[in-house]
Amino acid sequence: MNWLKRKRITNAGDPKGFWGVVTLANMNDDHAELTDEGLKKIEIKKDAVCLDIGCGGGRTLARLSNLAPQGKIYGVDISGTAVKCAKLYNAAAVRKGLISVKKGSALALPFPENTFDTVTAVETFYFWDNKVQCVKNIKEVLKDGGKFIVMLDAYEDGSGDNEEIKREIKIDFNTPEELENIFKSAGFAKTEVIKEGKRIYAIGTK
Repeated sequence: MNWLKRKRITNAGDPKGFWGVVTLANMNDDHAELTDEGLKKIEIKKDAVCLDIGCGGGRTLARLSNLAPQGKIYGVDISGTAVKCAKLYNAAAVRKGLISVKKGSALALPFPENTFDTVTAVETFYFWDNKVQCVKNIKEVLKDGGKFIVMLDAYEDGSGDNEEIKREIKIDFNTPEELENIFKSAGFAKTEVIKEGKRIYAIGTK
């Protein structure tokens, strides 16, 4: 693995400093297609209240705001650098009160129950501790009938393709079956797992 790729990968879970900013900008580009395809798999009404967990550089927040122009979009990230970058990326919408970004995580969501119509998590689920509890927390902040979608560019398929990354950072790739079981254990009424090549989407409906 070359040094540039290593710098980006080691900053993926909790971006900090200069290389964190570089990584976040790359994330906006690298995750664009994954995100756009994922958002086609769920209905987002024009007045939806949405949350993006691990909002990174802020592009997903912008996409959600475009899909729900009469709604409100929230983002959380454990990285203070990511919070700053996401606010800057969406500066106009933040000023208008359409998008709000704060520090937070799936283990400690700073929102009351039954708040959101949609919750998204793009390329971040790999880094979560206690995934079942995280998904339970997400179910609690969803409204009845609300959806949570996880979007991932990789999953554990037994091919060994993820081994190089696993040697560099703490990261946990799940099998499709594990993803489904996590959602079911968290109490989602309906769960769907969609594989598209190396990508995978997991959708839970409360």
